[in-house]
Amino acid sequence: MQHTVVTPPFEYYRRRLKLTVDGEAHMFRLYYQYSFFGVAFGGTLRIFEVFSPREWELARHMPAHREQALENVLLCPMPGLVVTVRVQKGDRVYRGQDLVSIESMKMESFVASPCDGVVDEVLAQPGQAVDTDEVLVRFKS
Repeated sequence: MQHTVVTPPFEYYRRRLKLTVDGEAHMFRLYYQYSFFGVAFGGTLRIFEVFSPREWELARHMPAHREQALENVLLCPMPGLVVTVRVQKGDRVYRGQDLVSIESMKMESFVASPCDGVVDEVLAQPGQAVDTDEVLVRFKS
Protein backbone atom coordinates (compact mmCIF):
# COMPACT_ATOMS: atom_id res chain seq x y z
CA MET A 1 0.00 0.00 0.00
CA GLN A 2 1.38 3.41 -0.96
CA HIS A 3 0.73 6.65 0.92
CA THR A 4 1.54 10.29 0.31
CA VAL A 5 3.24 11.83 3.36
CA VAL A 6 4.01 15.53 3.79
CA THR A 7 6.63 16.25 6.45
CA PRO A 8 7.41 19.61 8.06
CA PRO A 9 11.00 20.79 8.61
CA PHE A 10 12.35 18.55 11.37
CA GLU A 11 12.92 20.13 14.79
CA TYR A 12 14.76 17.61 17.00
CA TYR A 13 13.61 19.25 20.27
CA ARG A 14 9.90 18.67 19.61
CA ARG A 15 8.14 15.73 21.27
CA ARG A 16 5.31 15.69 18.78
CA LEU A 17 5.39 15.50 15.01
CA LYS A 18 2.49 16.50 12.77
CA LEU A 19 2.45 14.60 9.48
CA THR A 20 -0.09 14.87 6.71
CA VAL A 21 -0.84 11.36 5.44
CA ASP A 22 -3.03 11.11 2.34
CA GLY A 23 -4.31 14.64 2.97
CA GLU A 24 -5.24 14.01 6.63
CA ALA A 25 -3.20 15.49 9.53
CA HIS A 26 -1.98 13.12 12.28
CA MET A 27 0.04 13.77 15.46
CA PHE A 28 2.86 11.37 16.44
CA ARG A 29 4.68 11.27 19.80
CA LEU A 30 8.47 11.16 19.50
CA TYR A 31 11.46 10.45 21.67
CA TYR A 32 15.12 10.29 20.75
CA GLN A 33 17.90 8.22 22.34
CA TYR A 34 21.38 7.67 20.88
CA SER A 35 20.75 6.99 17.17
CA PHE A 36 17.17 5.77 17.65
CA PHE A 37 13.80 7.47 17.31
CA GLY A 38 10.75 6.09 19.05
CA VAL A 39 7.45 6.99 17.37
CA ALA A 40 4.05 6.37 18.97
CA PHE A 41 0.75 6.63 17.11
CA GLY A 42 -2.66 5.14 17.89
CA GLY A 43 -1.30 2.83 20.59
CA THR A 44 1.49 1.48 18.39
CA LEU A 45 5.15 2.16 19.17
CA ARG A 46 7.91 1.74 16.61
CA ILE A 47 11.63 2.33 17.00
CA PHE A 48 13.76 3.59 14.10
CA GLU A 49 17.54 3.76 13.83
CA VAL A 50 19.11 6.80 12.20
CA PHE A 51 22.18 6.42 9.98
CA SER A 52 24.61 9.01 8.68
CA PRO A 53 24.88 9.05 4.86
CA ARG A 54 28.21 7.16 5.11
CA GLU A 55 26.74 4.50 7.45
CA TRP A 56 23.79 4.07 5.08
CA GLU A 57 26.15 3.55 2.15
CA LEU A 58 28.15 0.93 4.08
CA ALA A 59 25.01 -0.82 5.36
CA ARG A 60 24.24 -2.25 1.92
CA HIS A 61 27.40 -4.36 2.20
CA MET A 62 26.28 -5.96 5.47
CA PRO A 63 24.48 -9.34 5.51
CA ALA A 64 20.71 -9.00 5.41
CA HIS A 65 18.95 -9.33 8.76
CA ARG A 66 16.69 -12.37 8.86
CA GLU A 67 13.54 -11.57 10.79
CA GLN A 68 12.45 -14.49 12.89
CA ALA A 69 8.69 -14.50 13.31
CA LEU A 70 7.76 -15.40 16.87
CA GLU A 71 3.98 -15.43 16.99
CA ASN A 72 3.77 -17.34 20.26
CA VAL A 73 5.52 -14.72 22.43
CA LEU A 74 5.20 -11.04 23.31
CA LEU A 75 8.64 -9.42 23.16
CA CYS A 76 9.64 -6.24 24.96
CA PRO A 77 10.19 -3.49 22.32
CA MET A 78 12.56 -1.37 24.45
CA PRO A 79 14.38 -1.36 27.78
CA GLY A 80 12.32 -0.07 30.67
CA LEU A 81 10.32 -0.86 33.77
CA VAL A 82 7.10 -2.91 33.76
CA VAL A 83 4.29 -0.74 35.17
CA THR A 84 1.21 -2.93 34.68
CA VAL A 85 0.38 -6.39 33.36
CA ARG A 86 -3.21 -6.64 32.12
CA VAL A 87 -3.37 -10.43 31.58
CA GLN A 88 -2.88 -13.65 33.46
CA LYS A 89 -2.46 -17.29 32.53
CA GLY A 90 -5.49 -18.66 30.67
CA ASP A 91 -6.78 -15.27 29.44
CA ARG A 92 -8.01 -15.07 25.84
CA VAL A 93 -6.33 -12.17 24.01
CA TYR A 94 -6.68 -10.63 20.58
CA ARG A 95 -4.12 -9.18 18.19
CA GLY A 96 -3.52 -5.51 19.00
CA GLN A 97 -4.84 -5.79 22.57
CA ASP A 98 -2.65 -3.94 25.11
CA LEU A 99 -1.15 -6.51 27.48
CA VAL A 100 1.77 -4.88 29.29
CA SER A 101 2.72 -1.27 29.97
CA ILE A 102 6.40 -0.29 30.04
CA GLU A 103 7.88 2.95 31.34
CA SER A 104 10.92 4.06 29.37
CA MET A 105 12.49 7.51 29.43
CA LYS A 106 9.66 8.78 31.67
CA MET A 107 7.09 7.81 29.02
CA GLU A 108 4.63 4.96 29.52
CA SER A 109 3.84 2.80 26.48
CA PHE A 110 1.67 -0.27 26.05
CA VAL A 111 2.87 -3.42 24.33
CA ALA A 112 0.15 -5.06 22.25
CA SER A 113 -0.43 -8.73 21.52
CA PRO A 114 1.08 -9.87 18.19
CA CYS A 115 -1.64 -12.52 17.75
CA ASP A 116 -4.99 -13.91 18.82
CA GLY A 117 -4.52 -16.62 21.41
CA VAL A 118 -4.58 -17.84 24.98
CA VAL A 119 -1.96 -16.76 27.52
CA ASP A 120 0.20 -19.72 28.54
CA GLU A 121 2.68 -17.92 30.80
CA VAL A 122 3.18 -14.37 32.09
CA LEU A 123 6.88 -13.68 32.64
CA ALA A 124 6.66 -9.93 33.34
CA GLN A 125 5.76 -8.54 36.77
CA PRO A 126 5.07 -4.92 37.79
CA GLY A 127 8.27 -3.25 38.96
CA GLN A 128 10.50 -5.59 36.93
CA ALA A 129 13.28 -4.08 34.79
CA VAL A 130 13.13 -5.50 31.26
CA ASP A 131 15.36 -5.28 28.20
CA THR A 132 14.71 -5.19 24.46
CA ASP A 133 13.52 -8.54 23.04
CA GLU A 134 12.95 -10.04 26.48
CA VAL A 135 9.91 -12.36 26.50
CA LEU A 136 7.07 -10.80 28.50
CA VAL A 137 4.21 -13.24 27.74
CA ARG A 138 4.01 -16.68 26.09
CA PHE A 139 0.95 -17.88 24.23
CA LYS A 140 -0.30 -21.44 23.75
CA SER A 141 0.75 -22.81 20.37
